Amino acid sequence: MPACKNCQSAFTIYPEDIKFYGRIGVPEPTLCPDCRAQERLAWRSERSLHYRQCDLCGRDHMSSYAESAPFPVYCLDCWYSDKWDQLQNGREFDFNRPFFPQFHELQLLSPRGSLFVSQGTIFNSDYTNTVTNVKNCYLIFGSNDCEDCYYSSFLKKCFSVSDCTEVYQSEKCYDSVNCEQCYNVVGSNNSRGCRDSAFLEDCSGCSDCFGCVNLRNQKFCLWNEQLSESEYRRQVGEIDLHSRKAYERNWDIFNQLRIAKGVYKYYHGVQNINSTGDYLSRCKNAFHAFDCYDVEDCRYVTRLTGSKDCFDVDHFGWAGLESVYYSASCGNSASNLKFVSQVWGSCRNIEYSNLCLNNCHDCFGCVALTHKQFCIFNRQYEEEEYLKLKEKIIEHMKKSGEYGQFFPKSFSHVPYHDSLAQDYYPLTAEQAQEQGWRWEEEDKKYQPATVQLLDNLAEVKDEIIKEVLVCAECGRNYKIVSQELKVYRAMDLPLPAKCFDCRLRTRLNRKNPRRFYNRQCAKCGTEIKTTYAPDRPEKVYCEECYRKEIY
Repeated sequence: MPACKNCQSAFTIYPEDIKFYGRIGVPEPTLCPDCRAQERLAWRSERSLHYRQCDLCGRDHMSSYAESAPFPVYCLDCWYSDKWDQLQNGREFDFNRPFFPQFHELQLLSPRGSLFVSQGTIFNSDYTNTVTNVKNCYLIFGSNDCEDCYYSSFLKKCFSVSDCTEVYQSEKCYDSVNCEQCYNVVGSNNSRGCRDSAFLEDCSGCSDCFGCVNLRNQKFCLWNEQLSESEYRRQVGEIDLHSRKAYERNWDIFNQLRIAKGVYKYYHGVQNINSTGDYLSRCKNAFHAFDCYDVEDCRYVTRLTGSKDCFDVDHFGWAGLESVYYSASCGNSASNLKFVSQVWGSCRNIEYSNLCLNNCHDCFGCVALTHKQFCIFNRQYEEEEYLKLKEKIIEHMKKSGEYGQFFPKSFSHVPYHDSLAQDYYPLTAEQAQEQGWRWEEEDKKYQPATVQLLDNLAEVKDEIIKEVLVCAECGRNYKIVSQELKVYRAMDLPLPAKCFDCRLRTRLNRKNPRRFYNRQCAKCGTEIKTTYAPDRPEKVYCEECYRKEIY
């Protein structure tokens, strides 16, 4: 059992892993699964937005890169245009030097597009990133096919959803996590097909329920007690959720109830075959997988959809991803990729490259290309010459110990604090810099609040959208925009006292960590591997005991 070269913890390389590494011709990893995921997630940025000038046309635009970015940044109109030569910085590979420093030099010269969105599918949604086909949305990320959605991440096919994470095919939902096909649901977790309800945990097919856990196809339940319709409506009508204090008080009561009365399957997921991980749906032969849907024969993956035969890959898949290793942010019919980041749009046969899009194929060590083939270090070759040179470079990398390693920590195009790695592997500035990550957070001075945030929505005036507020948790400034004020009034909910980032992190903490623990089923004593730590108070059951209890 090898020890991770980064964190020194022992980890297992399974026979299935060794077979895969041999098949694709890569060495065995030297880092544990967590450290490998941290490396890849440090190459994905979503929520960092800045106004800056386009380095080609000079136009001010929204970008995921600050003015201090060490490479050129173009607005999307320029980046996808023919105003610049993608191969202008191409160079020959120098066999007297290691690969990675040469790649980094090319990376610093290559222009990047300002945002990661599907151009032509974004309507009245300037403050968004990593989105496709969205309309009238504000501060949503990692989402597609949404309209009138705000302050959320990882939404799919949603309408009028606010402050939610991982909510799919839903409408009029607020403050909910991992919910699907819900309507008018508030403050809920891990629920499916519910409507007109609040504070649900692991409920399915329920309507008109408040503060309930583990219910199936129920109506008019309050704190897990069955009431008549008239009594339910009377008692729920007395609960005042447009007061922030009342909302938080009811959340505390609900949280106590979900621990006292709830039982929990050892993992979250449905319709999976021979799969291990958490938050999985319709997966087959998935191992060490998290937040994945419709994946098959994948191992050590996170947040993939519609993917097959992928190892050590994070984000995104969508219209298909196949035969990919040690990569991040790839999808849309891409295949046969190794050690890449941001490669999508029918790309194939690409290694050690970044930001290669739209029908690129057979590229090695390239940055910021579209519709190119047989390129090495952004220089064009004939096919036969390309294949010979690529193999020669790989042999050179094997001798230097580079082949099989992901890009060095300091090469990421975004600082660590702006990346998704900070969500799942949080570090202080001192820790990040000590470990070699980029950290370039500006020393910002925040303004004092211009108004005291009122507790009760009924007392809030329209002028609140002109005021500067201060986050109760981190002290950063934030504001209420007119669209979200309409949402709170329509749903009769209080204004938030925290900024968007702090609200998002609170929702992420409602999910289990991406880490496995050994514990026993609380019912039958069977040994189970679960993301519920042994010291957590929930009653965690094996699948058989859970089904007997709930169904």
